Amino acid sequence: MPIEEKLREIMLSEELSDSEKLDRLHALIPTDAFKIDNLSEAMALIPLLLYYSSFRLAAERLFEVNKYAVPNTHVLYLITQKFGLDPGKVFEDLFRASQGGVVPC
Repeated sequence: MPIEEKLREIMLSEELSDSEKLDRLHALIPTDAFKIDNLSEAMALIPLLLYYSSFRLAAERLFEVNKYAVPNTHVLYLITQKFGLDPGKVFEDLFRASQGGVVPC
């Protein structure tokens, strides 16, 4: 069945709740659609860091946008050097944000 028909079938179904429709629509998205170059993910942290003035908030926003993000560690290290950030705290904030939890200040 073509993807258009599957989408139509899901959206027009009266038997499915909205959350069930959403789950089925998400299941149609190929997993590689979320793969983004990890250099780009790390580079995306720079404007986020400048905007939020907080690596913690920047990391949370990155994972809100792409929960499968895996920023390049070498670029992250360069970011810590350029912005004078503690590498241990940066990686801790990044890990906690990747787990979906809000990182305590």
